[in-house]
Amino acid sequence: MLTLRTCVLIAAIFVRPCAADETASVPRYHALASLVQAAHTTDLPVVDRIEVFALPVLDDEENSGPTPQSETFLVRPASPRTAGSVEIPLSEISVRPLASKAFAAKVAKRIADDWRALEFQPNGAFCHVPTYGIRFYRGDDLIFNVSVCWKCHNFYLPAIDPDSGQPSAKLYGFDDNAPAKRLLNDLRRLVPHPQIKHPRLR
Repeated sequence: MLTLRTCVLIAAIFVRPCAADETASVPRYHALASLVQAAHTTDLPVVDRIEVFALPVLDDEENSGPTPQSETFLVRPASPRTAGSVEIPLSEISVRPLASKAFAAKVAKRIADDWRALEFQPNGAFCHVPTYGIRFYRGDDLIFNVSVCWKCHNFYLPAIDPDSGQPSAKLYGFDDNAPAKRLLNDLRRLVPHPQIKHPRLR
């Protein structure tokens, strides 16, 4: 991922800890962690193309639908189970989208604006059963690849460990409010999900 690779390169050059200044390096990692988080949320860079994917419902084995496409999309699923238990998140797996479409110009800008307008917040739920995936591009460069769960309103965010400076991924969330409903409605209009009948959203 371009944005994360760039930030890691900056860390390697400017944030290299040394024995004499190990304590002073920690705030620098915290700043870098905040920078990476912002670059994938409220400060998502300008994009000129997106791809929207309708993803299969991974926690419903009986859910039938059209034949998946040949292209794959990476997700990190975590399915809720009975009696309040959860399945521990797996490593990323490749799933075959049920439908997808690419968009440019005004549509790409609208979805990027929808994304930046979400009210982001930490998310402790292990549930991550995404129904939509989005790829944000600028030119030929992939800026951000994200799968979004509408059960727990969360997604996996590329991250930098604030103590070690190592790249990782963390589950992050957003409020279920008007901006979130606007994003979902826009995604549904662009690529209707063949497996899910969402209730009417205001």
